[in-house]
Amino acid sequence: MTLIQEMLVCDTPKMQAYLDQLWNGEKDEQEILLDAMSKMEQGDVNLVRWLQPISEITEPSLRLLAVPVLSQIDAPEAAAILALWAAEPDAQLRVAAQEHLDEYQKRGRQVAELISGKIKPDDLLPPQTPYVWNGEYYVPEL
Repeated sequence: MTLIQEMLVCDTPKMQAYLDQLWNGEKDEQEILLDAMSKMEQGDVNLVRWLQPISEITEPSLRLLAVPVLSQIDAPEAAAILALWAAEPDAQLRVAAQEHLDEYQKRGRQVAELISGKIKPDDLLPPQTPYVWNGEYYVPEL
């Protein structure tokens, strides 16, 4: 983890105040924070706290950096921001936001199918190559 990522994980009031100060600084600092957030594992940092500041971004290049961060936030508010950005005139931002919005909607459909019993949890796992024991090693089954 980078220093910025460690700072994002640290959830003390002083650290939050410092990160807010960075966010409200120069565009470069916002880029660094967004880049660090997008590279973190889901659940490592409370990204919901960043919904309001991210929603206020007006710069298209910063919005493009924020799209992967929004896609990690499993909340209707994040999907609403992505939907707004999917209607933007900037083509790159529009495409990126729409791709992540489609993925968010797909997850919503999968949840509904799981609850209704149409699919099983194992159906959501990626396909895996079966392995067998050949007496010495596990090898892919042919």
